[in-house]
Order: sequence, then structure tokens, then C-alpha cells
Amino acid sequence: YTTAAPSQAPQQKNIWRRKMKKILAVLGILLFCATYASALVIYADNFDNNTTKLAGWARTSTTYITRYTGSYKVGTGAMQLQKNYVATTYLKTGTFKNMVLTFKMAATSLETGEYLRCQYMTGTTWVTAATLSDGSDNGVYRSYSVSIPLCSVLKIRFYMYAGGTDDYGYIDDVQLTGDRK
Repeated sequence: YTTAAPSQAPQQKNIWRRKMKKILAVLGILLFCATYASALVIYADNFDNNTTKLAGWARTSTTYITRYTGSYKVGTGAMQLQKNYVATTYLKTGTFKNMVLTFKMAATSLETGEYLRCQYMTGTTWVTAATLSDGSDNGVYRSYSVSIPLCSVLKIRFYMYAGGTDDYGYIDDVQLTGDRK
């Protein structure tokens, strides 16, 4: 058992106090981040566990909008669109703020004037969030992130504008996050 000399005791106390202040500061920052930096997942669909019916999506064609499990997907499945068809989902968002929509899109075989597009509606007008067209149709997924204004119902749609059944669009990892009001 050793004790510090009387002249060293105040120095050791100051060292201990500085260490405690640093530890408390770090804990405070971590608590702040855990409380305020984590948004809630309002909606998520990666199409991995979805049935062939694409539950939750209204489709203008069940033949040309399908769950796809071939090469162009992020996990084990994606939504595939062909020709001039639309897939839409409706989400109740009235109790949320600071919403962010994220999604991934890829396309193959598009010709001039053809495209795959994501749009959203918070009122009466569709707003384009992203478009893939000829030249961006190499089958590589691109990630998108869009801030969504306050609304009671959010409508999200993906659609192909293409001339034939050999033009393909792929959607994956659709997610909406936000904070409670």
C-alpha cells in the first residue's frame, strides 16, 4: 500500500477530474446522437421477402411489373418494370416530419426517349425524384435520397416509359424515414 506524497495529491486529483470530464463529455455526445440522430423507419421494401404479388404496390400490369430474382437485384429480389406501366404505393405520413425517401434504380436496354422514373406526391402534383434514361441503362444500381415535405399521405410511384418488352427497369431498397412530430 502506497500513498502519494502530499505535494502529488492535488496533481492526481486534477488528472482524475480532467479524465472524468472527458468521459462525461463523450457520454453526453453519445446520448445526444442516440436520442436525436436516429430517424424512424416509416416504410421499407427491399423486395427480398415480398411475394410475386408485390404486396403494398398497386400495379397497372401484373404481367409487366413483377418481383424479379435474376441478375439485377441488390439482395434476393427487386421489382422489375417493363413497357409503359406504373407501380404505386400510398403511405400515411401525417405524424412524421423530416422525412427522407431513399431508393435504388437500375435499367437495361433503354433507347432514346425511354426512361425509368421515380416520382412522389404530397398533394396534387407529381414531383420527379429521379430518372434513368438511355446512357444510364447499364444495369448498375444508382442510389437516391430525397427530402419529402410534410404531408398526410405520401404517394410514391415508379414507372417505365419504353417501347418494348426488352426494356427493363429495376427498383430496390425503397425506404422512407422520418421523425415523429
